[in-house]
Amino acid sequence: MGPALVQAMNGRRFPLAERVGVAAGQEHAAGDPRAGLDLGLELVIDGLERRPSA
Repeated sequence: MGPALVQAMNGRRFPLAERVGVAAGQEHAAGDPRAGLDLGLELVIDGLERRPSA
């Protein structure tokens, strides 16, 4: 979970949301810049491959 989200969702007010956020972040490698770059490139390439021919 990113630092801003950790600060906003400290677990005292929304304990279930904190647990879900942590689990989702771990599953999707949140906070890992390389994983974010890889996902972004994958999405861009996928979008370019799916665009209609001009």
